[in-house]
Amino acid sequence: MKGDPFGSKPELGQRSKYQQEKQVIHSRLWSLSITPGSIVVPDTHSREDEVTYVIEGEIGVKIGDQVVTAPSGSYVFKPRNVPHTFWNPGTRDARTLEMIAPPDFASYFEELSKILSEPGSSAKRKESELDEKYGLTNHPEWLPELVREYKLKNPLS
Repeated sequence: MKGDPFGSKPELGQRSKYQQEKQVIHSRLWSLSITPGSIVVPDTHSREDEVTYVIEGEIGVKIGDQVVTAPSGSYVFKPRNVPHTFWNPGTRDARTLEMIAPPDFASYFEELSKILSEPGSSAKRKESELDEKYGLTNHPEWLPELVREYKLKNPLS
């Protein structure tokens, strides 16, 4: 049959000639505890997708122009190239399970902690270089409105 991806019309009980390949997605997984009133600096990843699973408590999330509340037991997909952030609007700690794929970005946090432990003004420049290396863009301009609206602590103050 012309245009049939199987090469012939499959009948009931007939095995398809089409072989589906399975792709393994490599990712990095870690747990994160978010104190009440805390917000993650808004950012955009150019190479990775992220998924947040809420283990305990609830989180507020902004992805692009969409704002949602994610209670425990829910998950949120944060696609690459879309600005996003999340925060704890509650009165008790929220716990999440964070997955990022591909996992290469996980080294970012190790490198960032070294930079932040260095004294001096070169840390800001090094942090910007690190962001560029990992294809990360921060959006601090989102913070004033979110901090005010949800009564959060500004992480950059």
